[in-house]
Amino acid sequence: MKTQIINAKTGEVEVRDMTSAETEKHNQVIEDTNKKEKVFKDERINKETIKTSGKAKLKALGLTDAEIGALKI
Repeated sequence: MKTQIINAKTGEVEVRDMTSAETEKHNQVIEDTNKKEKVFKDERINKETIKTSGKAKLKALGLTDAEIGALKI
C-alpha cells in the first residue's frame, strides 16, 4: 500500500510504500471506524423502532395522529 506525504513547509510531495506498522495502524483505524458506524446505525434503528412502537401503543389507547404529534414524539 502506498502513502503520500506532503511537506507543509516546502510543499514537496513524497509517495512511498507504507511500513508494516503504518499498514497495521491504517487497517485498525478502518476496523474501528466500521465498528463505530455499526453501533451508530444500530442505535438509530433501535430508536426508530422504539418510536414506532410507542406511537402504535398510543394509537391503541385511542389517541389520534394529531394528539400523538402534539406530544412531539
